[in-house]
Amino acid sequence: MADMFVDDETEAFPVRHRTEIVENEVKDDPQEVDVLHPASKFITVKLSSLGKLNAPPIIHIRNFNMDDAIELSVAGDDKLLEQTITTLNGMIKEGFDCSLLHEDELKELLLTIYANFWNSELSGYEYPWEEDELEGLDEDRVERILSDKEKLECSISINKIKTSTINEKFKEPIKITKDELTITFRLPRIKDLLVAKEYVENKYAKQDKEFSNIEAKLKEYDTSEWESVVKENFPDVHADYYKYRNGKQYDMIRVMQSQLIEKVAKTKLDTIEKKLDAYKNIDFGFWSKYNEIVREYAKFGIDEEVEVISPLTHKPTVRRFQFRFMDFIRSLELPDNAGYTVEFGV
Repeated sequence: MADMFVDDETEAFPVRHRTEIVENEVKDDPQEVDVLHPASKFITVKLSSLGKLNAPPIIHIRNFNMDDAIELSVAGDDKLLEQTITTLNGMIKEGFDCSLLHEDELKELLLTIYANFWNSELSGYEYPWEEDELEGLDEDRVERILSDKEKLECSISINKIKTSTINEKFKEPIKITKDELTITFRLPRIKDLLVAKEYVENKYAKQDKEFSNIEAKLKEYDTSEWESVVKENFPDVHADYYKYRNGKQYDMIRVMQSQLIEKVAKTKLDTIEKKLDAYKNIDFGFWSKYNEIVREYAKFGIDEEVEVISPLTHKPTVRRFQFRFMDFIRSLELPDNAGYTVEFGV
């Protein structure tokens, strides 16, 4: 496997380490703090990607200020990622472009900000219960839980969240060769999603307007019901809308996937068109091998398995949670122990 990574050395792959997300001490060094701008206090974030991608291994970032909070609060769901990147770009001391972050780096960065400046726990997470936890409960409550009439939630203590460090031997780019053909890949970045969104928005701009009435109607329903809603309310255009919707999803996926291709043989792919053309012609076996390498050597970031207190047994238990970047962009409400004091008329 070692020859897949450019400039690899010969030692064996070390075991990935698991570390804790801890609350960093906010620096009070005069060089680190502008007393006229309190939000300029910087914390140190050590990314578990170890500087092996575009981001440096250590980033210094300040808290959100009021302008940042307003910008994020007015961004719609469809523009929240773009606004988050723009906001973070103004918060990082190093001047790093956050669109070049891997998704797991972005989540790790936002979680660290949240842990240091806002709260020590995440609340309102749906609790993934297991059947043995229902034993001993009265029948009425079991029925409520089974029928989803009672929603079980839990809080996640941030000091229970662990991160996995990327394998020390991993290095980009990744070269995979078969039958004398070499394809050069890299890991995904946030920018890949932004590029794909812009491509799809431009390609489907006319159809977006054409089907805007259907999109508005669907907002009234659960997303899983979209097909039945369209059939019932817009039977004449159901087939056309189905083709449009699937086409957008397909193009998003293929553009994002194609961005991971850096070179075919010695030819560098520097445009969307060149990458899409290569994407159509690369054997699936290359992608299968790429995914295998990523799973084995390039997994890092926040671990999904976390110890929480079961709302049923009230005992510690380990459950799996899928964290999203927006989970860490909370409404800016201070916890009770925020450390602020208030005086009137002083």
